[in-house]
Amino acid sequence: MHELGTVMYIIRTVEDCCRENQLTRVGSVTLQVGEVSGILPKYLADCWDWAVKRTEYMQEAELRIEPIEAVTLCSDCGEEYSTVKYAKICPRCGSERTYLLRGNEYAIKEIEELTEAFVSQIIESGPDALILSGDLSFNGERESHLMLAEKLRRVEDAGIPVLVIPGNHDLDSSKAAAFIGDGYSRVDSVNMREFEEIYADLGFNQALSRDEDSLSYIAEVTPELRVLMVDVNTQDEPGFLDESTLNWIDEQLKCVAEAGAKVVAVSHQNLFQHNSLFRGGFLIGNGRLLGALFEKYGVICNLSGHMHVQHISQIESGLTEIATSSLAVTPNQYGLLYLSGSQGYYCTEPVDVDGWAGSQGLDNPELLHFRDYAAGFFWNSSYRKTMARLGQVRGADALARAYSDFNLAYFVGRMDTVDCGADTLRRWKNRDNFTYEYICSMCADEGKNYTEFVLGPF
Repeated sequence: MHELGTVMYIIRTVEDCCRENQLTRVGSVTLQVGEVSGILPKYLADCWDWAVKRTEYMQEAELRIEPIEAVTLCSDCGEEYSTVKYAKICPRCGSERTYLLRGNEYAIKEIEELTEAFVSQIIESGPDALILSGDLSFNGERESHLMLAEKLRRVEDAGIPVLVIPGNHDLDSSKAAAFIGDGYSRVDSVNMREFEEIYADLGFNQALSRDEDSLSYIAEVTPELRVLMVDVNTQDEPGFLDESTLNWIDEQLKCVAEAGAKVVAVSHQNLFQHNSLFRGGFLIGNGRLLGALFEKYGVICNLSGHMHVQHISQIESGLTEIATSSLAVTPNQYGLLYLSGSQGYYCTEPVDVDGWAGSQGLDNPELLHFRDYAAGFFWNSSYRKTMARLGQVRGADALARAYSDFNLAYFVGRMDTVDCGADTLRRWKNRDNFTYEYICSMCADEGKNYTEFVLGPF
């Protein structure tokens, strides 16, 4: 019955989109399913075959299921490991202080309103450049890359340069697969050179200089500003910055300094540690050497992503890293960086899906009230998972609500909107030590607003 309910929700959502966009048929629907989501692909396929025969637009639609590998993170040693194989015990250090990173979700992948609204908003606002710092696809699917590149070319055609680098989920994936009956088949991924070919006109062909050993490059946005795109995901050891690439970066920064221009750097993984629990897998290997180069040459800031949390960190020298949140996570925001003379200002801007949906004449209430819908979806997901973890204990509802408030505020970058009261922390410590530590790590930023920041002088 769980699978049937999922199928009926998918069909209702897709058929609504067909009506709104005047489509006559659907050829296929691709669903991402976490390994430990509780969704059984065989039962899902059986329910699908039964249900689509009763639809208006989807009678011949194929269901394609792609698994999301369940991955658990150890908070003691930073190891990321297979949840299915090792469960709660870390295979590296034996710790039980672990939590699920991904694998219990399911999501319809090819509903594209958010991306369309984003592209329209960028074209209308007309920035000097659009920068994407990686994780452009799910597990490096070739088809996803091709579809995104086509959308981004519309931004280029509007006279806005687009600069991209790959993230750790964009290349050489052997994990993406589509279930067919009781079996499955692999989905085509892309390698380094294929990624470069697909996005050739989105940064690489416009580069002033390119690194021979990675997809790193430097591009001119204005005569006074260069953008250094640092790729560490095509290295022999992904996530680790090789010495040859460091030397190339040194040479490029020296040339920019001699020309009297300024540099904004971009990476996928983080240069600084933004949360006490976010260690292994989040930071650039050799990042200290990279940071030293940025300090030496006065780089304005480093823009990164990877952890999906809106956060800003600045060290004593003044070097700043802005970790930008994921466009797919509420409040579905992107960053704006304004530079003038020796000063800069950063702020976030939500994608106006509500306004875009209205302009398209759509009547889907979830799209017309998307900001509230997305925030509610995120909060409710946190609440349901927390209640399931707590079980039938006294005060579970209050604890889950407090946790969901913290988690939403933290991902948005607005810890100034919640009160990290000592009583809430004490009650969580008595219930779940790891969740208590995670809440404490969030509350370390109590009172902070990371959705805006003043840079400079530089």
